Amino acid sequence: MDFTGEAENDSEGNLPVTVTLNGSPVEGQAENYALTLSEGQNTIVITAADSGGNTTSKTYKVTYVPGDENSEPVKDKAPPGDTDGDAGMAAVNGKDGVVSEKEISTTVNAEEVSPIDITLRATTPDENLIYPCDLTVSYAKFSNLGLNVDNDDPGFITPLHVLAAYYTQTQGATAETMKNYIQVNSDGTLKSIAGKNGLAVTKDTTKWMFSLNGIVQMNSEDSTVINSSTAVSLGRTNLGIYAYDSAITEAYFNFQNSNQMCKVGTEVSNFLNRSQKLLNNDVDILALKDTITPMIFREDGTPADPSDYILETETLSGTTGSLKITFNSPGVYYISAQNPVTVDGKTYNNINCPLEKISVYTEGEYNFRTDLNALNFNGGDLEFYKDETSWSSKTTGTNGSVIKWSSSDENRLSIQRADDATLKIVADNQGLTKDAQITVTAKVTLGEFTEEKTFECTVIADRVSYCLNQDYESATVTNTTYSNWSGYMSRANLCEGKYGSTYEFYSSMPDNLYFEVMASNKLGFYAHNTNLTEDTPIKIYIKVTYGGISKVKELDGLIQATPRLSNMEVTGVNNFVFDTAVYKYDLRMPEGDSITITPTLGVANEKYYITINGQKVGNGESYTYTIDKNAGINTVKIKTCRQDAAIVYAQYTINLSKEATALPDYTAFWGTGHLDDYNTRVVNALTPRSADEIAKQWNVAISTAGEGMSGWGKWSYPIVVNDNIYAAADQKLMKFDMDGNLLAVGSMTSGVLGGGYTGWLAYGEGKIFVPTGSGIMAFNADDLTQLWVGSSGVGGSQGSCPILYHDGYVYSGSTDANNGGGFYCFKAEDENTQFGNESKSAVWSLTNSSGVNSSFYWAGAAIVGDYLIVPCDSGYVYSISLSQSIEKGEPVIVDKINADGEETNIRTSIVYDETTKSIYYPTYAGKTYKVIFNEDGTFGEYKSIDVQSQCPTVYKGRLYITTNAGASVYDAETMELIYTAEVRDNALTGFVNGPTIVTAYATEENNQTVYIYGHTNSNPDTISVWKDSQTNNAENPGTVEVLYKNEVKPQFATSNVVVSEEGNLIFVNDSANLFCLKSGVTPVTGVTLDKATDVLTVGDTDTLAAAATPDNATDKNVIWSSSDETVAAVDSNGKVTALKAGTAVITVTTEDGQKTASCTVTVTADNGTKPIKITNLTEGVTYKLGEDAKVSIEAENNSEGAKDVSLIIALYDDNDKFISYTSGKQTVEVGKSSVLTGMLKLPEEGTYKLKAFVWDSLENMAPLSDVIDIPISSDI
Repeated sequence: MDFTGEAENDSEGNLPVTVTLNGSPVEGQAENYALTLSEGQNTIVITAADSGGNTTSKTYKVTYVPGDENSEPVKDKAPPGDTDGDAGMAAVNGKDGVVSEKEISTTVNAEEVSPIDITLRATTPDENLIYPCDLTVSYAKFSNLGLNVDNDDPGFITPLHVLAAYYTQTQGATAETMKNYIQVNSDGTLKSIAGKNGLAVTKDTTKWMFSLNGIVQMNSEDSTVINSSTAVSLGRTNLGIYAYDSAITEAYFNFQNSNQMCKVGTEVSNFLNRSQKLLNNDVDILALKDTITPMIFREDGTPADPSDYILETETLSGTTGSLKITFNSPGVYYISAQNPVTVDGKTYNNINCPLEKISVYTEGEYNFRTDLNALNFNGGDLEFYKDETSWSSKTTGTNGSVIKWSSSDENRLSIQRADDATLKIVADNQGLTKDAQITVTAKVTLGEFTEEKTFECTVIADRVSYCLNQDYESATVTNTTYSNWSGYMSRANLCEGKYGSTYEFYSSMPDNLYFEVMASNKLGFYAHNTNLTEDTPIKIYIKVTYGGISKVKELDGLIQATPRLSNMEVTGVNNFVFDTAVYKYDLRMPEGDSITITPTLGVANEKYYITINGQKVGNGESYTYTIDKNAGINTVKIKTCRQDAAIVYAQYTINLSKEATALPDYTAFWGTGHLDDYNTRVVNALTPRSADEIAKQWNVAISTAGEGMSGWGKWSYPIVVNDNIYAAADQKLMKFDMDGNLLAVGSMTSGVLGGGYTGWLAYGEGKIFVPTGSGIMAFNADDLTQLWVGSSGVGGSQGSCPILYHDGYVYSGSTDANNGGGFYCFKAEDENTQFGNESKSAVWSLTNSSGVNSSFYWAGAAIVGDYLIVPCDSGYVYSISLSQSIEKGEPVIVDKINADGEETNIRTSIVYDETTKSIYYPTYAGKTYKVIFNEDGTFGEYKSIDVQSQCPTVYKGRLYITTNAGASVYDAETMELIYTAEVRDNALTGFVNGPTIVTAYATEENNQTVYIYGHTNSNPDTISVWKDSQTNNAENPGTVEVLYKNEVKPQFATSNVVVSEEGNLIFVNDSANLFCLKSGVTPVTGVTLDKATDVLTVGDTDTLAAAATPDNATDKNVIWSSSDETVAAVDSNGKVTALKAGTAVITVTTEDGQKTASCTVTVTADNGTKPIKITNLTEGVTYKLGEDAKVSIEAENNSEGAKDVSLIIALYDDNDKFISYTSGKQTVEVGKSSVLTGMLKLPEEGTYKLKAFVWDSLENMAPLSDVIDIPISSDI
């Protein structure tokens, strides 16, 4: 039997469904399911769940009666009772017999099928017959409606029922007159239906199709359109009935949005979303859709006046843009599509005519309707089985409407206002012998608008039976087929009833299957089949108890037998002995080139078969395996499989290992996921700061998923060791040089990450450590031969936590992506060098007690002193003593903290800052915390900010946080915001796995400017660079710009930016490619001066020449300084000016690398005659602090030519330090004198002196006169 199962709700649309047949799960594709029925009665259960964990189920009983070879199958039947839209079934077919008509197509009383609410529209290519209208449709036999069809009593509401209801309710049709409105063939196919002009004109090739919520209904057997109006079960809330000419109609289209509502003057949008090609020709359905133009109708069906609306788009395409309309007048409008359609000059005669309703209101009525439509009662739960129910409901709607509640029987069901936000609903079932039906009315008023909305409610009479039966019906297990594994099932109310019942689970074979309640939504199971040689039916019991009354529900289950070997012979290798209880064999790689394996099954069964490394091998047949002598380890996997159950198998592994080679003594520049034990990601390297500093970009696919990968993969983030890049993917570990050349490949006995997505490597003791699902593997960092594999024994399957190596041990964790997992420690030493795949157990592992979250998901630990600090999905951060845990073989938790105070995922790496003695981390509760970490391993006070970041970091008292919303700097001590960065050129700031800070360019002169790099989870992914200094603040924020946009292999990303010692930027993205942006920055290695010593006379100048090496260094900028600026000053160009007798050292410093060179300058006094003789004309005048000092100088030119001179009046402190000056310029002729006057404002307090002198200019500063001292009185 084939059928379709679907579910939806208003907020999420389509929902996933699960289907069971007689208690066993059924796999389906695209909502289509195929069942093999058993003789007699069969039970089909369809269950749907939304994202909030709410579930609903529908149960169907189908009786299969075997028939003879000439039996005709019952076709196009659907099960009875599917009336509320939770699931739908169609096309039930018998096989070698028929489905009993008595069971699936039995006579149904109308009251047994609940009415449905549905919106109907109907069109032909030329006419809108039924404009969208809302109907309540009840079930009836078609003969009672005046319709004559073969399937008179289908047992569920069909499109034909909806049409009959429409004409009855709107046109006054009766059973006697229904033929004037609906003409239908005996098989349920429509001939014609009526519009406002009578029955629609049709022809022989006219057919009718039915769409539910925009999805045209198709036959599952041959993917043709269903044309029978009695063969579609209505499981959705919107029904479209469309006539089309089956000979020429090209395609079906439907609008995305139904029954829209908007305000006058407000833009509303829609577009053609659903589509179905109807003819087998070469028409481009997307091009067809892009060409369709809209049509707008009024409520009476006439075309809308163009003045009624503004149409901002010309097509209805969903690929080139949406239809956008602004209505100028209130009213009801309808949008449809032009027919025929012309594409590229060719006319396509037909599409169906989609039709949707738009209600346009004034602002006041729109606000009222919005509040009215959003109103519900008790969240839609209208059966009351408790004395009191509290429901969060305000007295006003979102737009301010007033809501008043009333009950048709206040004694049975009263509604009381507990407070402004809560209603108390009191139900009284005293004296009831049967359930009471109550109508609750909400009167909604907003301004001039008032309307009532009613809700039909039920007060339950027998509450105990009601709750018990409700929970009994929903009690189930999501898995009924087992073999030889342990696991868990998860679903809302799986282990306790929604109505308060308790559940107890057990089986008829407790030695082979037993259960453990782990949480209210989580049921663990433990299945064993080692004593079974064939599949064995089993009963699963659920004891449901409520109010002291119990019912036991019985489900059919199955324990599948696992095929196993009774013997295996291996020749060509020494010391192999098969043991039926052993599944892994570690052997020395033989000298020969091959081994021969002969496996034998313990039970002969046609469903069982054997594979060796994926190749099928006959039972008892020999298989020759050729050894790869270049690999450090060869792994042969022998699997005993079942044809009917792919996940049930036994696996035997033979590992052939070379003797371990010597471990290298490498230095890691970036040897773990976040650089170091503190996870700071602060590095000193000359990285490219702009695109022109990227010398080269290369990328290489590291996984078979690398070409065109669009989803998650299994690869690691890179690390940099010995100037090489390491990355793992699938079942191989790779080493590349900095130019992308592959240097070595190592095979792994376990795939990277197990069931995880992407993960982290680490280096230590000459080894590369790689995560598995719940353990760690170790490899020689030189030749990548495998050394050992560690199994933690915890329940996680995704090794997504960063690995840390520290003092001979490695640490990491895993998750099962729910509540299970653990954190563990392995000894890093290769303790058995004889074999390359030594098995290790964890030194210790941390898992939480039953029912408590022990998931470590992207949980990066920090190590501070003797303590490992690790976050958990439980919301706790643990402090674990390393030394005590290793000594005792179990985790010794010194302290733990849950700053959120609730179970909150913490999926980040802990960052420790030595200056503040604090750790920093974000949580999924939307907080980022700073927690003091004490020397004794305990946690101290904490602060938080309302930002959910990812892997923040700290440098020089600044906390760097990046989110999709921006990049911000906080004070690492106070957690106060310093600034949010200015984002330029549409740069992105969501740096996945945190920012990387580069300090190589930071100097005192540039205020410790750092460059911060991040990889964005966008498609295409980008590398952004953020420039920050200690002086950046809210008034002067740092900037974020795009450094690199991935146009080579663009994809989403989760990899942070890794930096090599040369400044190369390294990362991976979800295309499974490894990328390297090679730095074009050539570092300065030194600097020289053209002079080591220099002798100048007071007033002389000389320019020193500096040369940075090498010549091609990227940043040759230098900074000049003088050890005594009163003796010799130096400007930014190296020009030295001798000011007074003495010695000063002139030093040049490179900005890159702070390389230095110096020149010792000796300044001698000038005893010669100056060309300008100056006389103080204001001699005897005393200047006081706080006053203006006006100084006049007579300048006599004793030189041989006219002089352009500058009078300088300079202010010095008592240490001869220059403070300020004023100047004036004049030309003095030969033998002539000029008076030069200048004025300078004196400070209010302190000890100062004035000096007056003449220079040739402020630019050259060549002295032309002696210096005159002018006294200042401190007597204010």
